[in-house]
Amino acid sequence: MSFHTAPVQNALSNSLDFLDKFRDKIGEAYEAVENQIEKKPWGGYGVKKQVVESGGQTFNTTTPIKDFMKKSTGEQLARGGAGLATGDAQKALYRATNIPISEQQIFDQIPAKVGVSGDNVASAVIARGVPFLGAYLAGRAGGAGEGFRPKGEKAVYPKSKKEDPTGREVGNPLAEGIGRSVFFQRGQMLPYGEFKKERPDVMPSTYRDYMAYQYAKPEAGSLVTVDPKRGSFTALGGMVRGSAKGLNDPEIRVRGFKTTASEIGGLYAGTQAMKATMGFLGKQGTGAGDIDTSSFNPNINVKPEYTQTTAGGTQITDPKIKDIRQQELSRFVKDVKDDFTSQDRTLQQGTKIAGDRLQRIETKSGQSELSREGKPYNEYRVGIKSEQDPAKRAILQDALGQAKQEGQRRLKAGIENMKKNTTTGQRIESFLGGSQYRPYIAGAVGVAAALGTGYAIKKTVQKANERRVKKQDPVEYLKYKHGDFASAKEALKQPTARGYQDLVPYVK
Repeated sequence: MSFHTAPVQNALSNSLDFLDKFRDKIGEAYEAVENQIEKKPWGGYGVKKQVVESGGQTFNTTTPIKDFMKKSTGEQLARGGAGLATGDAQKALYRATNIPISEQQIFDQIPAKVGVSGDNVASAVIARGVPFLGAYLAGRAGGAGEGFRPKGEKAVYPKSKKEDPTGREVGNPLAEGIGRSVFFQRGQMLPYGEFKKERPDVMPSTYRDYMAYQYAKPEAGSLVTVDPKRGSFTALGGMVRGSAKGLNDPEIRVRGFKTTASEIGGLYAGTQAMKATMGFLGKQGTGAGDIDTSSFNPNINVKPEYTQTTAGGTQITDPKIKDIRQQELSRFVKDVKDDFTSQDRTLQQGTKIAGDRLQRIETKSGQSELSREGKPYNEYRVGIKSEQDPAKRAILQDALGQAKQEGQRRLKAGIENMKKNTTTGQRIESFLGGSQYRPYIAGAVGVAAALGTGYAIKKTVQKANERRVKKQDPVEYLKYKHGDFASAKEALKQPTARGYQDLVPYVK
């Protein structure tokens, strides 16, 4: 007889049991993280790549993906821990906060989105050209006429101070363009006295607020500081900052790289315009513009006057001979109609056969006869140019004349149908030389749309700033709007005013 006794449960045994289970969990977690790390061929360590499906294709990646949250909590924690251990998480964060890299990744997708990915040259031009356009819209770079220097800024590569003490004249336009668009360099703002010569549209208060915004730091003990008066904020020690007014329009900066509302709005409008243009030019018609080429049956017959004479022109008096002549010409009419209708010939083929060819027809004996005298008509036939019989020549001319009129009618009808059923985009492409120019036409439309949208955004913000200053500081508005007191007096028709304050009541 045996006895089984259960272990005595007490504080010590319970603690040991908990530690045993906790040790197992720690081991499992460690193993899970370890399984997510691999040694790279060059000797470093990184997170294992996982297969991701996107757009019907699969590819390997280590970066966070859309369906990451669908994974189990344990796998999420394992990959997160592996990312921290190997530094891949920091790399992903760096890429996510590196605006130039993120922006270029977005720009690289534009050719496929607008439908020009089939043309590698056009795709490359668009992918590389959009960053330059974006830099111009955002004010990071100027136009070629200014040596790629934005108005109101000093040059990144200026002339010597002896040649230009202000520092705004570009010494090397090529270096300036590369520095601003490739290395994302930017010049300092010109003093307001020089600045307003190039940017008279910017009011003094806007310039002052922008200068303060550029160099603002968060308050001590705060990660984010908001300045309601200037409409700006600064976060993370100045790494992230933004302004609702900006210098041209609202902007945000991440690690010194700025993007503006005019850039975002302009590039979006340009992309949509390119996409719409590609669809417009590539839209196919109904195909109803084809010209009819089917066979044609001419309406010809033997006229009474044709049977009055023989082929040689001799007058026929004998009724029997006249009857034979009638039969001969009737067979000729049938034969000419067969030229147009037999063997599913087209109108063009029938016209050529009836008018030009020499047709030999075998006799019952199987021998080809070329002699006309004394032989039945159907033994041979010649074309219109060689036909000597006036009646047969007249019948042929009648048939060929009808065929020509029918051809002209069909051509005209085909052109009319083509006009109705060919899209405007197809006609534009045809005029310009073909669909190979489609991506470049779309690109030109996209650039125009981007520039137009960017200009509209800047002007809207400018008008809003003017209204704000007019309300908050009418004197500044008068100085900005009219330049000097005399001009302001004249514009407001107040010749007796002695100072700006006298003009304030008349500011509307």
